[in-house]
Amino acid sequence: MKRRRRCRDCSLGTAQNLGEGRVFYHLSRSMTLALIPELREEIIELIAHYQPKQLILDLETLDRFGGAGLAGLVETMQLLPPGGRLYIFHPPKMARGIIQIGRLENLFTIVDDMPPDEAQQLLQGVRMNFESGPEPAKGTHATNH
Repeated sequence: MKRRRRCRDCSLGTAQNLGEGRVFYHLSRSMTLALIPELREEIIELIAHYQPKQLILDLETLDRFGGAGLAGLVETMQLLPPGGRLYIFHPPKMARGIIQIGRLENLFTIVDDMPPDEAQQLLQGVRMNFESGPEPAKGTHATNH
């Protein structure tokens, strides 16, 4: 029987609870097709643990994105609490193209395309050190995933 890991024991990324219903998740390693089910499980656990109204996914380290990635984003959005919003930060060029071709800009907000003042407000409290993942800002708690 496979033991289900708790969100705080996950290994693919780092989450920061930014307060006010905002959670930032930095994918800290390059993804392969084989890791997609593990990432899916981590995102499910992250949402169950934090119940974020705004989930910001930092995909800067993602080097591949296809149908499975798009399906994962749609599923993530559907798992958010009612009224929740999914934000994509640093999407790979291919992901951005797939979102635009599929006319899914209304489902996901790409942070990089937001007006600078809105993006800054959304990301307030995130401290980034991409060698080791985001560092917790004062008053926030980082949990490795």
